[in-house]
Amino acid sequence: MLRTRIARNLAYRQTLNVVEKTDGTNVQSSVTLTEDDKGRITARDYYPSDPTIAGRRDSFYTYDLQDRVLCEATASGACPTSGGTLKNNHNSSPPFKAAGDWKSLLRPIPGSTGFTHTIGLYTTLTGVPTHALRTVDQNSGSPTYGTTTELCTRSTFGSRATDFIANGFYSRHYDDVLRVTRLGGYSVHGCL
Repeated sequence: MLRTRIARNLAYRQTLNVVEKTDGTNVQSSVTLTEDDKGRITARDYYPSDPTIAGRRDSFYTYDLQDRVLCEATASGACPTSGGTLKNNHNSSPPFKAAGDWKSLLRPIPGSTGFTHTIGLYTTLTGVPTHALRTVDQNSGSPTYGTTTELCTRSTFGSRATDFIANGFYSRHYDDVLRVTRLGGYSVHGCL
């Protein structure tokens, strides 16, 4: 039989998660979390990891001065912009928009040699950007996958108005303080 053992620090945050035999002799899987003085996760050490479990690699994190993750890599040190040690990297300068939204992300694209994901956000009718994701462009490497667009429409306030689903759609209706008051729609299976 197996058990899960979780170790916590004085702030009650997890520092170790182990799946082992109930007698504690054979560790099946574990992840050790390392924090810095501010309590940010700086490393995740997986056991077993690659090559025993393909693709399961340790993670090392780099933060900006506002404690936002800038980079996740399989080795500590400088943030890679390509290669096998790259997991995620906010590579724009500056990496975030004024409200903290992502600009772009370097991340391996499965089935492609590319890394770049450019993030597009919705804007209101007056041109004010919202925090809602609109597009993700994957136009680097070979092959390129182009742009993925969210299949919905937005109200003038940036709230979701209509979602398009297979064989139909559904819509949201809001009151004056932008609370959802009614959901409606149509699909080949009837009303939602």
